[in-house]
Amino acid sequence: MIVLKEQETAQNLYATISGCGADTIILIDEETNDETIIETIFSIDKYYAVASVILPIKQKKFYTLIIKNGEEIVYRDVIFCTNQTIETYTINKNVYTSNVSNNDFIIYE
Repeated sequence: MIVLKEQETAQNLYATISGCGADTIILIDEETNDETIIETIFSIDKYYAVASVILPIKQKKFYTLIIKNGEEIVYRDVIFCTNQTIETYTINKNVYTSNVSNNDFIIYE
């Protein structure tokens, strides 16, 4: 799984592709099934294909990522979008509320 941020500037997308090139990114929103096709140029950096792209992703959403070279699928993964820092990321942030109690109890005899 790839974790990216929602932002208006380009992000580097790294992928270990099969084959020698890639030219298309397909993003599928897993909630709505909307598909976005992005034509881009990948460069090779050691073992990775790298593309610097602006992705139309929104926070707290999952996307299926498909990278193609022509008609051939060369990479497939899942993207999760969050603006929380990765080191402190928690799925329960601002969700859990503790139950406050004074521990009073009544005994009936």
